Amino acid sequence: MTTPPKPTRTRPSITIDLPAGWFFKESYTLLEPTGRANVIVSSEPLDPAITAREYAETQGGLLAGEFPGYEPLGDIQPWRVRGVAEAWLREFSWRPEGSDPVCQIQAYTVRRGRGFTATATTTRAEMWDHRRVLTDVLRSIAVDPGAADAMAATQPAADAVTSTDRPAAGAELSR
Repeated sequence: MTTPPKPTRTRPSITIDLPAGWFFKESYTLLEPTGRANVIVSSEPLDPAITAREYAETQGGLLAGEFPGYEPLGDIQPWRVRGVAEAWLREFSWRPEGSDPVCQIQAYTVRRGRGFTATATTTRAEMWDHRRVLTDVLRSIAVDPGAADAMAATQPAADAVTSTDRPAAGAELSR
């Protein structure tokens, strides 16, 4: 039995000047070589009063309304997050029109007016084949607290960001 290769740690390679008054969202997508699984990690500005639990619950309501055949697979669960007080995880399935049912594992946290969401996706039939790698990726996600705090400090008031905006991004998540 051979040992799988060690993962490569990614780092951002793009910087952009943010015009005054504009919002900044970021997103990273990791693709499994055959295209049968992926992880999308993103962040967005939020009202600083929103807790991680409220953010997760709001996103859950959006999922139920937007995804045909949405089915929660268990209850929302707390996650340990280094450097962040609270994080939540949910697993669910749904059926895209004309496609096989998919399973998704989605994690949420917030930090000083910034929402983070990580979504691991594959087909329902292949979830057990990909589950360990997807979970390992979710556990490896890290946010630089200093950079996140600086980014949040430069954002305009987040009340202009509505709850219908799609979910955000990661934070160092582990069970």
